[in-house]
Amino acid sequence: MWFDLLVFELVSIGDALAQAANVIFEFNESPKKLQLTQIIHERIRSELGAKCNFAPSESEATGLDEWVEEASWLQDVRELRNQATHRHLVKLLESKPWNEKPTTPPVGGYLRSECDVDLGDGREEPIGEWVALTVDKVQELLKRSAKRLAEVLTLLRSTPPCR
Repeated sequence: MWFDLLVFELVSIGDALAQAANVIFEFNESPKKLQLTQIIHERIRSELGAKCNFAPSESEATGLDEWVEEASWLQDVRELRNQATHRHLVKLLESKPWNEKPTTPPVGGYLRSECDVDLGDGREEPIGEWVALTVDKVQELLKRSAKRLAEVLTLLRSTPPCR
């Protein structure tokens, strides 16, 4: 259950960031809208183009762009979250690294098993490594996004705009 909660929280960070940008930029979009992150990203791009005369490629870096154009690792997290929140079991593969009867520990050892996250298409990663790496990636993405959103807000609020 903790794994389901973890992936739910990690993906929700992007949603929360879009909600915060909606309030800060005073867009007044309904927080209940589906695809809110995409909507806010497009509104920021539009303002960068209109107020700052940025070309479409220049206005792409809104702070929400990486949440909209998800990297494969973020797509994996979102897919695992969707599995968990739609009452599907997130598949954790258990493997037992010994050849003896399950009740007999290896000589001088102990019984243990390892769980892997099944990412589909034959891709599996040990749960401990996957969690640590993914939490670090989301943390770095959040830092980059917040920094860029602050820069964009400063640009759009400056007088005259975009100095």
